[in-house]
Order: sequence, then structure tokens, then C-alpha cells
Amino acid sequence: MKSVTMVCWEADPFYTRGGTAYAIRRLANQLTELGIETRVLLPNRLDTRQRRTPRVVQCSEFCREAVEAVDQIRSSAPLDAVIAHSDEGAMFIILQKRSREPSVFWLHSLYAPPIHDFSEDQRRLLPSQSLLASAVMKADIVVTSRGILKDAGEFEWPGRLKELQQALATASTENRVLTVESMGCLPEVAKTSSNLEKLENVRSPYVLFPCRPSVDKGMGILVAIAERLRADNI
Repeated sequence: MKSVTMVCWEADPFYTRGGTAYAIRRLANQLTELGIETRVLLPNRLDTRQRRTPRVVQCSEFCREAVEAVDQIRSSAPLDAVIAHSDEGAMFIILQKRSREPSVFWLHSLYAPPIHDFSEDQRRLLPSQSLLASAVMKADIVVTSRGILKDAGEFEWPGRLKELQQALATASTENRVLTVESMGCLPEVAKTSSNLEKLENVRSPYVLFPCRPSVDKGMGILVAIAERLRADNI
């Protein structure tokens, strides 16, 4: 039986964040349906000592623990691939030593966290001044959407995204990039009557857009959105 292990901060059951968690859950289900044994490594949120440290440092510590966990898995069972998701899993690719199975970096978005909160030793491990670019450079396989790859070839990206743009172009030239689309990741909604027509009567229309907000995309933000909509009789 084939075996895949995924490193995923986004699927943390205590702090699930938006659509990426749905996409990863769907991927895990699809791999399982194909008869592939699938493990998902999650952060241990029972340890509260690091909650006041910068998020990028918390993710780095999670990745360090994930490397140790993958080493234990590898010593007791065959492993065919390891997939690290998003910027939260990027440091796993950096820390992992060369192994027989391919390391896969799944680039879900272009959010590039700053690296100034890393220690000097951690920054020394990065072959680039960009965490995402470093992960793309070190991964055996890079997975992203066709849209991101297309934009990398057609637009000049700003700031620290420039290094990521160059890393993606190089990886594509080296045939290390796979493109996928996240179709069917979200569960279908039952066909019932909606209140969308009431939006026409709202003076300031609401615009919902995909981004990384300043708060977790958990129940709290959904409740806040619902309260605002109800205040406008929607």
C-alpha cells in the first residue's frame, strides 16, 4: 500500500483557517479513496507556552516537531511522499534532510511571511530571503494552481515575492511544478431559497473576498459577519 504523510498547520482542529483546510481535508479523502494510507500531522495546541510568540516562529517549531515525527514514521513503515502545505509548512521543507521519498511543497497562496522573527541560525538555513522561495527551491516537487504559475510568468511581483517568482520560474523550467485546481473542495450546499436578492437594497454592498485576515477564520469571524448581515435585514 502506498503511504503519504502531510504536514498541515491549516487543518488544526482548534483553529481551522478558511478554504485551505477544506482543500486539504478533501485531498486526504481523495488519497484515502485511492487506497493510499494518508497521515496528517497537526500542531499540538495543548501546549500553550508559545502562544505569545510570533506566528511564523510557532509554525517553525511545529515544522521541527513534524520532521521528528516523519523520521519516526519512516523508521517503522515505508513512506512514498511527504507533503508540506502553505507558508505554515514551508520550514518543514527547509529542515528536512534529503530522503528517498520526494518532498512536496504545496503552495496554496502568495502570503509570504517576514523572516525577521527567525533566529539567526534559522535564517542561515534559508537559501533565499523569502521563506516561500526557499521552500520552492528545496522541494523535489512544487504543487500550485495554474493561475499562480501563469501570473508568475506574466506580471512583475512586488517586494519579497520577487524571489518567489524567480524560484517558481526556475522550478517550472526544471519540470518540478505540478498544477492543480481546487474544484469540488467545498461541500455542496442544499438548493434552498436564499436572501441574496435583498443585497440589491443594501446601500453599501458587502464584498466578500479571499485574503488572510487579521483574525483567524474560525467561528468568531462568521458570527460577526452574520450579525452585520442581520443588522441590514439580510
